[in-house]
Amino acid sequence: LNGWWATPGVSRQPDREGVWGQTVEAHGFQSTDDAANTTFVESIPLTIGLGNDSTPEQRATALAATLAGDNDSAYQLVAQYLDEAGFANVIVRLGWEFDGDWMPWSAVGNETLWADAYRHVADVFRSTMPSVRFDLSGDPTLFQGEVSAYPGDSYVDIVGLDVYDKDLHVDWDPSTKSWVDPSAAFSQLLASLAVQRDFAIEHGKQVSYPEWALSSGGNDSPTSAGNDDPMFVQGLYDWMNGLPDSGPGSLAYHAYFNEDTANDGNHALSHFPNSKERFRSLFGTPPPPTAQPLPIRQAALRAGYSMLGSDGTVYAFGAARYFGNAAGPGSAIATRPDGKGYWIVDTAGNVSRFGAAVTHGGRPALRSDEWVSAISSTPSGNGYWLFTIRGRVFAYGDARLFGDLGGVQLNGPVIASVATRSGRGYYMVASDGGVFTFGDARFHGSMATTHLNAPIVGLSPTADGRGYWLVASDGGVFAFNAPFRGSMGGTTLAQGVNGLVAYGNGYLMVASDGGVFDFSDTAFVGSLGDNPPQTRIIGIAITAK
Repeated sequence: LNGWWATPGVSRQPDREGVWGQTVEAHGFQSTDDAANTTFVESIPLTIGLGNDSTPEQRATALAATLAGDNDSAYQLVAQYLDEAGFANVIVRLGWEFDGDWMPWSAVGNETLWADAYRHVADVFRSTMPSVRFDLSGDPTLFQGEVSAYPGDSYVDIVGLDVYDKDLHVDWDPSTKSWVDPSAAFSQLLASLAVQRDFAIEHGKQVSYPEWALSSGGNDSPTSAGNDDPMFVQGLYDWMNGLPDSGPGSLAYHAYFNEDTANDGNHALSHFPNSKERFRSLFGTPPPPTAQPLPIRQAALRAGYSMLGSDGTVYAFGAARYFGNAAGPGSAIATRPDGKGYWIVDTAGNVSRFGAAVTHGGRPALRSDEWVSAISSTPSGNGYWLFTIRGRVFAYGDARLFGDLGGVQLNGPVIASVATRSGRGYYMVASDGGVFTFGDARFHGSMATTHLNAPIVGLSPTADGRGYWLVASDGGVFAFNAPFRGSMGGTTLAQGVNGLVAYGNGYLMVASDGGVFDFSDTAFVGSLGDNPPQTRIIGIAITAK
């Protein structure tokens, strides 16, 4: 699938007076039931608010605004919608056709600024969708001269070219409205295709052809297009099949642009019977000119979680929404039950609110050897509890106090604390495996008298509240009146586990490097395991039940 960033009902590609950068409606991106096996490619502008008739000076100003973060909220929203759609493989063509002078985010004359803006937006997307890949898409006749705008290997996954059968600078026959020698026309592309492939191999990237199509010329090239040109279809097919089978230089994906436009003319294969037959024989049945909306994968919309880095950075997955990062180091994160916001608390008990979450208080009077280790929301979302490593509890908003461990001598610090689903009680667990219950939380056992290979780092009650699980830093799970779904005990982990949350009919755990281990029937929606953050992950919170 290859999409465009536009509001439903708005032209996918604006005319010369159009303006780029209209945000999609909620759930405008829709996935298939087989989303885990579907690659979704989306074209995202690098500037917002300019049309194709903008000047280089206006483009520089717009790129500077993007770099300054003026458009971050729009990019975060689009990343959220893409993530909610449930596709396992999302590729973003950020600032596509950057090397031409027709796009309002053109890099021409602003190469360094363009690369800086590209890196900034890529970081914004990754904060919500860590698994997203980026396709640097250029134009065949220009790309080889624009490598000074290359954002860097850590920001590019695929090197793409948009290839159309027009403007190829060979003899054209006005009587047939096509190339005199189609093979000579296609040969004009080979030099650029070779540069793209070699550049990708040099940088360890795959290649793509996100847009390729026949053309009748349209307003831009009325006397320079191939029209019904089976040689073009055959040439692209042969070129793609001659690429390496895997690794650098191999084909990541391609997409025939099967839609007509005013500027380029006809592209849909229905206009070109000979080429359509060639396409069918080589690639299979061509796609329909207009794709029908597909059902949203509801499981992906319900599943989500947010991770918190020790520096206060939030990473959202699945249905979880990104609302911002803490200004400084964080200690724990809790989401509103409706998923419309979250709180981040630091070790001193300072509470920062994001989205629809409201601050009800914080910064309790702590002892010199005490710090806040956990925060938990009330069922209404109108209050929360702060828990410390000494087992003390502080209630704010509509949260009620049911007792704490303030006067108890503990064998280990209280590592994890969480309220019951009813909000009429809470659990605490210490590093030695001791479990403490208050209010309607029920005690079902602990690991306090058992020799542990690694300290306990997390506790989560079951969805029905009738039991709970403990997890140790080595990934070992201990179930009390709860189903055992599996563990990472006995497996060598890159980084230790430091959290556990109920998820679907089971649980998932998170490691310090952002690796997520899912033991449930609910959709796995991502992790940071292949792209660990610079600071360790210290918490995880479920957005949807």
